[in-house]
Amino acid sequence: MNTKSENKPQTIERLGVNLYSYNYNIQEVEEGYEFTRYLFDHFPTINEVINAIITSIYPDGEELAIQRKGIIDPQNNEFVSYYQNVERIKAIIKSELINYGDESYSMVE
Repeated sequence: MNTKSENKPQTIERLGVNLYSYNYNIQEVEEGYEFTRYLFDHFPTINEVINAIITSIYPDGEELAIQRKGIIDPQNNEFVSYYQNVERIKAIIKSELINYGDESYSMVE
């Protein structure tokens, strides 16, 4: 869910007893900050964050369809683009969360 804030949000915020927000792609704009908020009912793992983002970009079986094209032809342009995008997202999330300073993220492969 796209969100705006006057103040720069933290990467992970605790919103309630069992509610956490991962704030992705935080961008400074004239009015403050814009970002995409992903909600979790527990402190999310790196893989849960990555999967939430990828699922929101490639919804309703689109990801599986692209992967099938890649099985048939690993050089398929749509598959190559998808693969590069997923790897970019994984690198960003791992970098952000390892630098976040929480012990639960310090043991990433």
